[in-house]
Amino acid sequence: MSTSRSIDDVIHHPRPGEPAYFIAEFWPDQGRWSEEAYFRLPKQQGVELVDGRLEMLAVPTTTHQRLMKWVFRLLMISVDDRGLGETFPAGLRVRIRAGNVREPDVVVVLNRRPGADENRALNHADLAVEVVSPSDPDRDWVEKHRDYAEAGISEYWIVDPRDRTLTIFSLDEAGVYQQAGRCASGQTARSTLLPDVTVVIDELFACVGE
Repeated sequence: MSTSRSIDDVIHHPRPGEPAYFIAEFWPDQGRWSEEAYFRLPKQQGVELVDGRLEMLAVPTTTHQRLMKWVFRLLMISVDDRGLGETFPAGLRVRIRAGNVREPDVVVVLNRRPGADENRALNHADLAVEVVSPSDPDRDWVEKHRDYAEAGISEYWIVDPRDRTLTIFSLDEAGVYQQAGRCASGQTARSTLLPDVTVVIDELFACVGE
């Protein structure tokens, strides 16, 4: 015969197979997370800190990962191999401002080596790339577009597998992103920050097939 249990009993005395809700009491409430608490998490990859809240990123698909890998490899050849800077894949975060930390799919730092104080999050980046997740396109097109401009990131690429486009935004003197180009099949995109870097759109999306 089953017996009813109080909420307090369920939270503080979980039975085998039940969630350990009480662990949440050791962490801040949403809206009150600090960078210090965020970096104490056993796993930060796939989790961003936005205005004191934790935001979970969409689980990447094979399409997302193939596109990210293609862009990462291109920028490695164009930047790292030429001694212009360093290119990092997803996992390294960028500090937008105190208490706000984003995780680009690819990030480039030019003409310097990140300092020891940037081991967990870069204080500045020059180029950020996001591959749009169809389940949450506004994160890349609206929220990160705003945040990367605020962080002073000179150039922002959005790879959108939904319509197979690459859009490049360049930061103007007022700190506002201006669209430098939006390229689709049959076209070639060119970076304004790195003029020697071009992306043949059909070659980019060939990595994910038809």
